[in-house]
Amino acid sequence: MTLRRLTNAERRDRLRLVRTPNIGPLTFARPIERYGNAGDAMAALPEIASLMARGRKITLPPVSAIEDEMAATARCGARIIASCEPDFP
Repeated sequence: MTLRRLTNAERRDRLRLVRTPNIGPLTFARPIERYGNAGDAMAALPEIASLMARGRKITLPPVSAIEDEMAATARCGARIIASCEPDFP
């Protein structure tokens, strides 16, 4: 994995993807690897869902919920750091 700083939009997209029900660690990481970023990975979710076991539904959380989470984190004086960022522990 290449370390890089994320834009706020990419951070929001990653957080949105990881907060999606039925998206586990591999279903989170592999599409980002394949498509290059979380935004394109989310666009591919219908295709990904069709490859998953039947009966699983993938519904992304609303952008507003993720933006609220990011704002609440900032109000606490913290920040969200993705594992691909240099500041990640």
